[in-house]
Amino acid sequence: MNSERAVNADEERADIESESKPFRPFRSLLSYYLSCYLDVTGHIQRTKNRLVAMNKSTEIGEWPREEERSYLEVYEQQKTRLTNKLLREAKKHPDYKWMSELYGMGPYCLALFLDKVDIEKARTVSSLWRFCGLAVFNGKRQGMVKGQKRDYCSVLKAAVLQHIGQMTLIRCRVEPYYSLYLKSKEYYQGIYPKWTKLHLHLAARRHMAKIYLEHLWRRWRTEHNLPARDIYVIERLGHTTYIPSRDPGADIVPERASVADLI
Repeated sequence: MNSERAVNADEERADIESESKPFRPFRSLLSYYLSCYLDVTGHIQRTKNRLVAMNKSTEIGEWPREEERSYLEVYEQQKTRLTNKLLREAKKHPDYKWMSELYGMGPYCLALFLDKVDIEKARTVSSLWRFCGLAVFNGKRQGMVKGQKRDYCSVLKAAVLQHIGQMTLIRCRVEPYYSLYLKSKEYYQGIYPKWTKLHLHLAARRHMAKIYLEHLWRRWRTEHNLPARDIYVIERLGHTTYIPSRDPGADIVPERASVADLI
């Protein structure tokens, strides 16, 4: 009885909190469709996880696999419709034309950046890194801290590292980012010989993603006629080299930096 009362009390407290903290209103149709897209992709992943769990569990032979596959088919159809709606709304944005030409900027990532990032507030590339969860504090990478509110956008962080970094820049070997990724792995392996292959991969991917964001930030600020300062290692630490972007609209600097210059 005591446990049931405790559960009921928790449920009532949750209802009160949900009523006192209403859901934040959507800024635009793009925000609404983006929220729906994230929900549907979550359903797709959970359905796939259930199918994998069914295949691993052999004690019960008659699992409703066909029912789960029917759910998955419906979710995939909804995802396709929402992708088209995201693209339709993103085309209304003034930054769509040039941003859609960048590598890795599919409908989802494009809508995500246009909806979440205010480039006028991002006066330095470090602020964009921090908002995407890729900053460094006291020699440690940015992450969640127990007892503190998350100070970055986790959805953007996942999109930059996984969708853009892993699935596009690395898998498709897009230059100069893929070469930077390989050189970063070699560099980290030299100074951290005890790191595993996965650790090396994640660190190199993170470094590559930060350079990609620097190129995006600089082009974005230029398109809005906003000042774009040099990165910290050039402005404050005296480095003189810069890694150019493959973006055709960006200024091309002929000299390429070594990995040690920017890590």
